[in-house]
Amino acid sequence: MVINRSLFTPKNRDDYLEFGVPLYEASLNGDWETAKLILDKRLELVRFGLCRQLGTALHIAVWTDETKLTLQFVTNLVNMMTAKELELQNNFSNTAFWIASAVGNVNLATVMLEKNPSLQHIRGVNGLLPLSISASGGKHETVKYLYDSSQKMTGNHWTGEDRETVLMECVKRELFDGGSGHIAETVRAMKKSKPEIMAECLTSDFQGDLEAVSMLANSGLDIFAHNIETVNASREIYEQSLSVLKHAKLTKEHQDFYNVGAWRN
Repeated sequence: MVINRSLFTPKNRDDYLEFGVPLYEASLNGDWETAKLILDKRLELVRFGLCRQLGTALHIAVWTDETKLTLQFVTNLVNMMTAKELELQNNFSNTAFWIASAVGNVNLATVMLEKNPSLQHIRGVNGLLPLSISASGGKHETVKYLYDSSQKMTGNHWTGEDRETVLMECVKRELFDGGSGHIAETVRAMKKSKPEIMAECLTSDFQGDLEAVSMLANSGLDIFAHNIETVNASREIYEQSLSVLKHAKLTKEHQDFYNVGAWRN
């Protein structure tokens, strides 16, 4: 669904100054009282671009910090919109839901997803799904919410590349049990989707949490890899890395095919 950009044309300059600018400012500040006065007169403005970059009033509101005011603003605005209008995409192909996912505004994202569950499947800039961009930004609570909502990344909307993106970003950001729980679920999902695929994970040391190591090692992973710091590393960190690799090997040594690897820095 395409945003109406006619407010930016010269012939609509008066309309933009009378309605567009005040609605933009109200969206930015969580001022529902002002926004409601405008939308009661011109409800169609929920579909209009108010800012060339961000998009509609909803796009603008979800981009701001999540507060009680913005949550109330977004809740009221979503109630005035149709489910289809929530799918409006800005110049970067991002829905308001995608933006909320990217910046980690989980409560604002929840309001929108409850009205239109399809929002989690609409890709934004660079073809990224909302969960992928949220993981990329290390938005822990939002990632957890979107992961559960996605039925653990199952369904036709998810490709192997999508799952790999989430996996790698969660590894880098050390989300969920140092990342192990989420990575393990991703590996299982990948193996279920394509059993012949070989899964290798280059992991952190999970801060020495051996339960987290076991969780990942028992996921169906083929290769468990971990960087060992040998330059400017304390003996304690070095021993912790060795402990992680040893535990991963012992956890999976009963399998016919399994590799534990280490690269030295």
